[in-house]
Amino acid sequence: MVKRDDGFIGLEGEFTHADVAALAAHGAIDKLSFAQRATPLTEPVARGLASIASVDYFWLWCTATRAAMRHVFALPGLRELHVLGVAAPGRLRGAAEAARLEVFRSSWLAESDLLELSRSPTLRELAAHGSKITPRVVDALVAMPRLESLDIEDSRFDDAMAQRLAASPTIVSLWVCNTRLTGRGLAALCGMRQLRALDLWATKIAAADLALLATLPELDTISLGSYDGDPGALRGRDVVPALRKIRKLKTVWLDGVALSASERRAIEKRYPNVRIS
Repeated sequence: MVKRDDGFIGLEGEFTHADVAALAAHGAIDKLSFAQRATPLTEPVARGLASIASVDYFWLWCTATRAAMRHVFALPGLRELHVLGVAAPGRLRGAAEAARLEVFRSSWLAESDLLELSRSPTLRELAAHGSKITPRVVDALVAMPRLESLDIEDSRFDDAMAQRLAASPTIVSLWVCNTRLTGRGLAALCGMRQLRALDLWATKIAAADLALLATLPELDTISLGSYDGDPGALRGRDVVPALRKIRKLKTVWLDGVALSASERRAIEKRYPNVRIS
């Protein structure tokens, strides 16, 4: 058992059910971490979580079986959960019963995993990198009553799904970098007048599509760019004028945008939060 300088209490390596159960001695735990485990967290080991009084933030820096996740979701007081990934055996269950869960972040989730997470009545923030985003999943996400932030980086999210997602009245932060989105999909997303943050890095957005961003009245954060060597990379002469037309813009992240020295200076001078790489 370790107690880190950052306030986390946790376990490392191939710990057992008894090691997990021993965490009960700490009473209510603010921040809990499981790390450096080479094998997935299994259901027999996860059963030990039932002895813990409560956990607010759980950082599970290893994979967990879907059967084990039922015990994770059952932790009293669980508000924020980060898990590296989920694996067989079992089917993901219990998200809807996690009565305080507001934040869930993971990667490589299956369609069935995402559908289970969409049953949560309390979830505000969902990150699912490299996951199986489908029209069925998108419809389920739109129906979530409190979802405000959605990060579906590195997925097959496309224009047709963007048209479905645009029906969400609650999402204000949307991260769709490294997806199949084009200008057609962006036009649909710009119907989400409540959007405040939008990550479009490594999408198929062209220079001519950037004018659409000015139609988002609340947008204050934008990420644009592409991989090195992308022949369709955006250029500063297109990006800088488009950014100027976004009335509330404060945070700009540009990665892989060809900028002259003067264009870079203009961006850094105009916006309070700038990251250029």
